[in-house]
Amino acid sequence: PGLNFILMHCNRVITKYDVEALCIVGDTKEPITPCGACREVMAELLLPDTLIYLANMERDTLEIKVSDLLPLSFKLEN
Repeated sequence: PGLNFILMHCNRVITKYDVEALCIVGDTKEPITPCGACREVMAELLLPDTLIYLANMERDTLEIKVSDLLPLSFKLEN
C-alpha cells in the first residue's frame, strides 16, 4: 500500500506523539521524495518536527523535518 494509506490507517492505533521518525525508501537514483498528497497527510498527522529520512537502495539519504517538506501547509487547528 501507499504511504498515504499506511499513515491514515496507522493513525487509528498510534498518535503523532508516538512517531519519532519515518523512513521512506525507494528504488530511485536519488533519495526518494514523497508526492504532494503524502506530504499533506504527513503534515496533518505528524508533528512538524518529526524527522523524515528519505533514501534510495544505494543508501543515499536525506534527513528533513515534516515542516520542511510542505512549508505553509494546512494545519488541522486552522
